[in-house]
Amino acid sequence: MTRTGSTKTVSKEHWRGRLAKARGFLKLARNGMDMHEPGDDPDEYCTAMVKSAIAYADALTAATQ
Repeated sequence: MTRTGSTKTVSKEHWRGRLAKARGFLKLARNGMDMHEPGDDPDEYCTAMVKSAIAYADALTAATQ
């Protein structure tokens, strides 16, 4: 569900921080997958991938406002 009320005011450079977070989560996911061994639980990598996608979307949203 999307927000229909007022939006949060952020600085014009806020998107850069979100982009840095997205890249960090993506790096974490890639490193985890590189070190993955059979039998390891992939939940941590999947969580990092999802967080990366959310942060990329946040960066795009903040950059276009």
